[in-house]
Amino acid sequence: MQQTATNFVTFLFLSTVFHLYDIAFTSIVVSSFPSGQAAAEYNNMAIDNATGAVYVGAVNILYRLDGDLQLLQNATTGPVTDSPYCSPPPSSCSKGTPTDNYNKILVVDQSRGKLIICGSVYQGTCESRPVTDISQATPHRGSDPLESYIAANSPDASTVAFIATGPNYQDVLYVASTYTGQGESGRLRESVAAVSSRSLQTLELASYNSYDGMGTYISLSDSARSTYLVNYVSGFSLDGYSYCITNRKTRLTSTEYESRLVRICQNDAKYYSYFEMPLNCIGATPNEWFSLAKSISVTKLGNTDVLIGIFVKGSATALCLFSVDNINIIIKYKYQQCYAGAGTTGAVQFPGGSRQCVAFPSYNYGSNYCNHDYDGINTPLVPTTPAISTPALTTTSSTWTVVATITTTSYTVAFVGTADGLLKKILIQSNTSAVEYASVQVSSDQVKDIQLDGTGEHMYIMTKYKVSKMKVEDCGSYNSCEECLASRDPFCGWCSLENKCRRKSQCSDADGAERWLPFNNGQRPKINNISPSNTPLARPTQVNISVSLLPPGENYQCVFDTTAVSATVTGGNLVTCDTPNSLPTIPTGVDHITIPLSIKSVTTSVKFLTTNFTYFDCGAHSGCVSCTSSKWACDWCIFANTCTHASSTCSSSGGLILGQNSHVSVGIKGQTMCPKLLPRAQDILLPVGVPKVISLSGKNLPVPQAGQGGYQCKIGTNTAPAIRQNDSAIDCQRHTYEYTANIGQERHKIQVIWNNNHVIDQPTGSEVSAILYKCDVMGTTCGRCIGAVDIKFGCASCGGTCKYRLTCSVPVESTCSNVIINLVTPLSAPVEGHTKVTISGTNLGTSDASIPTVRLAGVACRPVAEAYVVSQRIVCTAAEAPGRLARNGSIEVQVQGLGIVYRYSQMFRYVVSIFLITFLSLMLMKI
Repeated sequence: MQQTATNFVTFLFLSTVFHLYDIAFTSIVVSSFPSGQAAAEYNNMAIDNATGAVYVGAVNILYRLDGDLQLLQNATTGPVTDSPYCSPPPSSCSKGTPTDNYNKILVVDQSRGKLIICGSVYQGTCESRPVTDISQATPHRGSDPLESYIAANSPDASTVAFIATGPNYQDVLYVASTYTGQGESGRLRESVAAVSSRSLQTLELASYNSYDGMGTYISLSDSARSTYLVNYVSGFSLDGYSYCITNRKTRLTSTEYESRLVRICQNDAKYYSYFEMPLNCIGATPNEWFSLAKSISVTKLGNTDVLIGIFVKGSATALCLFSVDNINIIIKYKYQQCYAGAGTTGAVQFPGGSRQCVAFPSYNYGSNYCNHDYDGINTPLVPTTPAISTPALTTTSSTWTVVATITTTSYTVAFVGTADGLLKKILIQSNTSAVEYASVQVSSDQVKDIQLDGTGEHMYIMTKYKVSKMKVEDCGSYNSCEECLASRDPFCGWCSLENKCRRKSQCSDADGAERWLPFNNGQRPKINNISPSNTPLARPTQVNISVSLLPPGENYQCVFDTTAVSATVTGGNLVTCDTPNSLPTIPTGVDHITIPLSIKSVTTSVKFLTTNFTYFDCGAHSGCVSCTSSKWACDWCIFANTCTHASSTCSSSGGLILGQNSHVSVGIKGQTMCPKLLPRAQDILLPVGVPKVISLSGKNLPVPQAGQGGYQCKIGTNTAPAIRQNDSAIDCQRHTYEYTANIGQERHKIQVIWNNNHVIDQPTGSEVSAILYKCDVMGTTCGRCIGAVDIKFGCASCGGTCKYRLTCSVPVESTCSNVIINLVTPLSAPVEGHTKVTISGTNLGTSDASIPTVRLAGVACRPVAEAYVVSQRIVCTAAEAPGRLARNGSIEVQVQGLGIVYRYSQMFRYVVSIFLITFLSLMLMKI
């Protein structure tokens, strides 16, 4: 895959260990191309930072997209009639067949407004097209392979190209391509340069001397070219040098490969400065040698230039960093060593082979080792001494394929693509330490290229069949400081006075103290304490708020819900303000309302810190227990029978009970000191019309003061005078209780009132209750009165009426003689029995223990106890008729205690079922 030069510098040092966070792809993707299925596999991508246009080179097609990946134009580049055995132009190619054109080079020449494009057809020759109209192609095809054959003419052979400074400080196109040997036994490819610098106008060599054949290129030797294949990975420019990263055999006859760095002085018109050295990414042991480079990006780590590369060993992948300073030290040493006559120069893969270095002590090779003016003495220099690095991060879970880098504020990030379509976001902490902080599933296929736009705010990710534009961060999705900092995204920080998670560049006055907090900040802006955190509704209060990381030198306001008041800052972190004159409304039934209290920046008009503030109203409590148990500073005034925060207004003669959160420190305290009624184990039973005295137990019952009214008991609509016996006993005087509803009973809370409207407390769940009842309504019949009314009510049947037993003036009845049978259903049953029969009526027994007996046509009917309703209903199961013979007879009911048998007006029949008749008939037929 072609890699373009990148100017994106990155990376700084951190020491915090982070957790891995997944980022939702849909929240950071801006756009994708295409929206449906791609027409062909994508090979290369280029971005024109001047216009924002994106170019995609695919098999047989070229796309021009705008910055949001909307299609502007496409151009067909294949298939074409071609053959590796033919020289371009193709008109004379008799062996030509339809051939797919794989894009090998796609570079934007911004200075000329051109797009340089090279494909795998026509011997890798190139063409240029205007960046604004890619349909207009100008071919660059000559007959000289050295000048015209540029890219590899095979889909699988590597080609790397980028634009950088060349001789005479002119921009040139650097190209490195793998020898393919395709074409008439390789003849057509023998002169193709391995690495070259080319004119942007003609794409011919930037410099070439026909006399000695030297120029801005280097080729492999004839003997090594076909067996010593070099795979080119990346290319880039840095500080007057141009670099390529390659993979090649460790030796000519070896089967092992290693990654190597190639460096060329950009002002070198004859490539005498060609220098090549191994790059070894080695783990904790020599066996952990990640020998093959996959992708390289140049950046800064702190103030140091580094190469950050992806290296693989089998299924394992590593991220390694190489200091450019360390590489230059090795290069300097090798030059000094060689020009002192030690070591060898050249290599078997280059023309001239390997040879002894020539001592040249007086040689002036310059401070940058680029003064090679003596016919290429001791060149090329290809030492075996490697630059060595230890992996900063390794993985076996996925194969990493490409890396791009960027710096943000003082942090450095590597974006890594994988073979299974993931985008990894990795924070570089040091030369040997990195941590992945996010992972995004971009596609299901391989990520082939990642490039950043000119703003550094977006990146373009190319997979085999899709290009996606994504934000490099998703700061705006974090709604709180905690979420923002917990994301561990080095692009994101908390913009304190704007109360948003943003990039530093988006935060106003970001360099001001505490204005923008990076993700690794150990603290966050917060309210530490508020004093007081609550206040009585009607009392103005000064509120002090202690704040961490409050930006200094700013003006602030306190905002109580929606009402803003001015604030002062003392000591750098204490915000002070007064509660506003406008007060909230506390809802009925509750004693407080909690509102948001925010600190607002006058500069940004944003409420950036918020806590809760509570207004309370003690007057919402009508009882002592709830008052003194309140979470607020409420006290109970006994003789005023009020709950108040202003305890000084209470009577001074022992009339104050302090609440559990009272601000008063001296006095009786807590709800245990409250006047109250004590709960009873059982309800008080009050038969209607019967005078009763009620004795109640209490605690701390007050003695009314002079001029205050005495005690009363109120039960429903009934009010009776009461006498306080002592502080723990009170009697409701003799009173006849009534109620008007025609129902058997009513339950009422007993209220003890003193001084006309002061109610003695009864805590919720401990109320003393009374049941007022009417015996005649609960026992409407004799049987119901005796058997259905709970014995605790003391009801009895006397004189034909259900009354309170103690009011009966005639003997109490124990049995009910006027038995009435109203209905029997059904009036028949099969001779087999098993039919349930229901008898309804009046005075049909007086208890579950004495269910009347029933006979149906002389046959006993077994009672069903669980279905019996005292006095009103009997359910029984008909037994089998004797001999299973049909019969008729009376329905008889006999109530225990009465010597009378009661008969129903209709008869009961046992019948032979049709099924039994049919069965007997069949049996007789068989006989």
